Formats: sequence, C-alpha cells, structure tokens
Amino acid sequence: MGQMITSKENAHFKRWYQLLDARGIRKNKQFLLFGEKVIAEILQEHPKFCLELIYSKSWPCQLESPETLLHYHLDNELFKVLDLFGTQTPILVCKTPTIDTWNPEESPQGMELVCPLGDPSNVGALLRTAQAFGIKKVILLQEAATPFHPKSSRSASGAVLNVELVHGPSIYELNESRTVESMVALDASGADLSTFKWPKNVRLLIGEEGQGLPRNQFLPHTVSIPMVTGMHSLNAVVAASIGLYAYRVQYPFNQI
Repeated sequence: MGQMITSKENAHFKRWYQLLDARGIRKNKQFLLFGEKVIAEILQEHPKFCLELIYSKSWPCQLESPETLLHYHLDNELFKVLDLFGTQTPILVCKTPTIDTWNPEESPQGMELVCPLGDPSNVGALLRTAQAFGIKKVILLQEAATPFHPKSSRSASGAVLNVELVHGPSIYELNESRTVESMVALDASGADLSTFKWPKNVRLLIGEEGQGLPRNQFLPHTVSIPMVTGMHSLNAVVAASIGLYAYRVQYPFNQI
C-alpha cells in the first residue's frame, strides 16, 4: 500500500509542494508528472527516472511499476494541493535528466528546434509537437521556461523525457556565433514558407508569440507563414507546427 501521509508538515509533502514551481524543481532536481496514461507509459519506457508514485487516499495502487518505485498515499485534501489539474489520478515524481550545454559549433542533424518560449505550457506543447514530427533535439535558450514545470510536463505528455534537451545561450547572443548560418527563423517579414526550400540539416528558431524576433536580430534565413491581411502572428506552437510540417513534406519520415 505504501506510506500514508496526513500532515502538510511531512518532509515528503513539503518537497513535493516545492516541485510546483521552477525554483523547487532546480533545488530538488525532481519534477511531477500528471495523467494516468502518460505515467503508465513513462513507468514502462523510462523507469530509471521514476522515483515515487503519489496516490490519493481513496485511489488503489493499480499501476504496474518498477520494484524500486516508492509508493505514498496522501490524505485527500493534501492530494488536492498537488493535483493542480484536478486529474484525481496518481502523480509520478521523476528525477530531472541531465541537460548538457549546447555546442553551437556542432552541425545540426536533421531538423532541430531553438526555443526561447517563456510560457511553460507552450514549452511543453512544443516538445510534444517536436516528438510528433520526429525532431530529436530541442535547444532551450536562456529565455525559455523550464520544461519540467508542471504546466510544461503536463502539456508535453511524456515528450519531456523523449526528446533530447540542451541548454543554449540567450536569444540576444545567437548573432555572436556562426550557428546563425544553419538557422531558419519564423518571422512575418521572411520568405514565403510555402515555396521555401529547406536544408535537410537545419535549426528552426521559434519567436515569442506577438513579440517575434528581437529587434536588430540578424538571421540570414527567415520564413513567414502566409496569412490574411491584418493578422500578424500565430500562437508560437501553432506556427512551429506549420513550419515543421512544411519541413517534413520535403523530408518525409522514410528519409530520416
């Protein structure tokens, strides 16, 4: 059955509560994963990252899990504090994977994404989209929200452990590297995406929704998504999805 916890002063509960924000995630090097279906998949595919499974008092232990996984039952009121999305299903505690620092001198392998998105939900959705389009690597710029924030891990639906993540510089420092030569950015003033010829090995830079690219940002290659007059931008993840689809049309999965 696992240990029963009924007090908010319990050390485990205090630690889990810290995992609801980025600072606590960095401090503990752990994150929370929500959703029974996703958790079942992660338990099977990535058991080495799985540490603890938290149940509400009334929820039976039904998920198949590694023998090393610790099980805890929480008083229902305490469980509601952690259950940000009201799933009422178990919560998985995972250790955060090591994220290496990006080497801009390395050439891209296929399509890679460059992410400065500050909204955790958008970061998670971008990772899920990346996985769907077969993208192996996402470069998280300094402006990007942590992909392990609950809103991000929820939106990512498991992709947070399935896509390679690396830490990059600030978006304002990209011009200082030769890497811009291998980068394409989505920008309203760029070439028409529908006729753009994608390099096979390329990095796609996603601008922040509404803000786009920083002023004075120099990139030799920019593309724009055709839209009706009066529309200036799309949701960042929607725009990325369209860009990835355009790339994948030219380089189908059977050519990976």
